Amino acid sequence: MANLDYQSFNTYLKSEKNDSEIRFYFINDPSETMRCIGHLSHSEKPYWAGCCDAAGGAKFHLAAELTHAKIFGGKSLLEEWDNVCIVSVNRVPFTEWLSR
Repeated sequence: MANLDYQSFNTYLKSEKNDSEIRFYFINDPSETMRCIGHLSHSEKPYWAGCCDAAGGAKFHLAAELTHAKIFGGKSLLEEWDNVCIVSVNRVPFTEWLSR
Protein backbone atom coordinates (compact mmCIF):
# COMPACT_ATOMS: atom_id res chain seq x y z
CA MET A 1 0.00 0.00 0.00
CA ALA A 2 1.33 3.42 -0.95
CA ASN A 3 1.04 5.83 1.94
CA LEU A 4 2.82 8.33 4.16
CA ASP A 5 2.66 8.58 7.90
CA TYR A 6 0.05 11.14 8.91
CA GLN A 7 2.59 13.63 10.28
CA SER A 8 4.54 13.74 6.97
CA PHE A 9 1.32 14.03 4.98
CA ASN A 10 0.02 16.85 7.18
CA THR A 11 3.35 18.71 6.94
CA TYR A 12 3.21 18.46 3.13
CA LEU A 13 -0.40 19.57 2.97
CA LYS A 14 0.16 22.61 5.23
CA SER A 15 3.33 23.65 3.40
CA GLU A 16 1.79 23.52 -0.05
CA LYS A 17 1.75 27.03 -1.55
CA ASN A 18 0.93 26.04 -5.12
CA ASP A 19 -2.07 24.28 -6.56
CA SER A 20 -2.01 20.59 -5.73
CA GLU A 21 -4.16 17.48 -5.91
CA ILE A 22 -3.85 14.25 -3.97
CA ARG A 23 -5.85 11.27 -5.21
CA PHE A 24 -6.54 8.37 -2.86
CA TYR A 25 -9.01 5.70 -1.85
CA PHE A 26 -9.84 3.94 1.39
CA ILE A 27 -8.68 0.32 1.49
CA ASN A 28 -11.71 -0.60 3.61
CA ASP A 29 -14.03 0.64 0.81
CA PRO A 30 -14.93 -2.40 -1.35
CA SER A 31 -15.62 -0.16 -4.37
CA GLU A 32 -12.28 1.71 -3.92
CA THR A 33 -13.96 5.03 -4.71
CA MET A 34 -11.31 7.49 -5.88
CA ARG A 35 -11.27 10.63 -3.73
CA CYS A 36 -9.36 13.88 -4.08
CA ILE A 37 -8.13 16.58 -1.78
CA GLY A 38 -5.97 19.52 -2.60
CA HIS A 39 -4.92 23.11 -2.38
CA LEU A 40 -5.84 26.03 -4.67
CA SER A 41 -3.43 28.83 -3.92
CA HIS A 42 -5.59 31.73 -5.11
CA SER A 43 -8.82 30.69 -3.42
CA GLU A 44 -10.41 32.27 -0.35
CA LYS A 45 -10.77 28.74 1.05
CA PRO A 46 -7.74 27.05 -0.53
CA TYR A 47 -8.09 23.51 0.87
CA TRP A 48 -10.70 21.35 -0.82
CA ALA A 49 -12.09 17.83 -0.91
CA GLY A 50 -13.94 16.06 -3.70
CA CYS A 51 -15.91 12.80 -3.66
CA CYS A 52 -16.94 13.33 -0.07
CA ASP A 53 -20.18 13.58 1.93
CA ALA A 54 -20.68 17.23 0.93
CA ALA A 55 -22.57 17.60 -2.34
CA GLY A 56 -20.23 19.29 -4.80
CA GLY A 57 -17.25 18.88 -2.48
CA ALA A 58 -16.06 20.94 0.46
CA LYS A 59 -13.70 23.89 0.92
CA PHE A 60 -11.72 24.99 3.96
CA HIS A 61 -9.53 27.86 5.13
CA LEU A 62 -6.96 25.61 6.85
CA ALA A 63 -5.45 22.17 6.25
CA ALA A 64 -6.50 21.14 9.77
CA GLU A 65 -10.13 21.92 8.96
CA LEU A 66 -9.89 19.61 5.94
CA THR A 67 -8.25 16.73 7.79
CA HIS A 68 -10.61 16.97 10.80
CA ALA A 69 -13.89 17.44 8.86
CA LYS A 70 -16.16 14.39 9.11
CA ILE A 71 -16.84 14.28 5.37
CA PHE A 72 -15.81 10.74 4.42
CA GLY A 73 -18.64 8.45 5.40
CA GLY A 74 -19.15 10.53 8.53
CA LYS A 75 -15.47 10.23 9.50
CA SER A 76 -12.51 12.55 9.10
CA LEU A 77 -9.43 11.91 7.02
CA LEU A 78 -7.46 11.81 10.26
CA GLU A 79 -9.78 9.12 11.70
CA GLU A 80 -9.49 7.06 8.50
CA TRP A 81 -5.77 7.64 7.94
CA ASP A 82 -4.80 3.99 8.47
CA ASN A 83 -7.14 3.08 5.60
CA VAL A 84 -5.84 5.68 3.12
CA CYS A 85 -4.03 4.50 0.00
CA ILE A 86 -2.53 7.44 -1.89
CA VAL A 87 -2.56 6.91 -5.65
CA SER A 88 -1.03 10.11 -6.96
CA VAL A 89 0.18 13.58 -6.05
CA ASN A 90 -0.25 16.24 -8.72
CA ARG A 91 -0.97 13.47 -11.25
CA VAL A 92 2.38 11.80 -10.58
CA PRO A 93 2.08 8.19 -9.36
CA PHE A 94 2.65 8.17 -5.62
CA THR A 95 5.72 5.92 -5.59
CA GLU A 96 7.35 8.10 -8.28
CA TRP A 97 6.45 11.28 -6.36
CA LEU A 98 8.01 9.84 -3.19
CA SER A 99 11.31 9.17 -4.97
CA ARG A 100 11.67 12.80 -6.09
